[in-house]
Amino acid sequence: MLDTEELLHSTIDDEQMNEFLRFLTGIASDISTDLGRGNIHRIMLRSPDDDNLMLFLEQEKSLGIISKQHKSIQVLSQQIEDKLQWL
Repeated sequence: MLDTEELLHSTIDDEQMNEFLRFLTGIASDISTDLGRGNIHRIMLRSPDDDNLMLFLEQEKSLGIISKQHKSIQVLSQQIEDKLQWL
């Protein structure tokens, strides 16, 4: 779990991936604010061979999820969004 300044919790052991998630969180905020494109609630990156990366953004917090390629990114994304509504 990230806020705009710091990593609050991560089960991802790869520090570069954690830094990348921080970067995406910041860039999404910049795009929303500076370009007036509206709020970004989700960023999904799909690798052709490896894992998928999903970043869910809400107010000043974000949640990054890495999933295996064989999982349906749309189904997993919907399940996560449904659960996040309860938080």
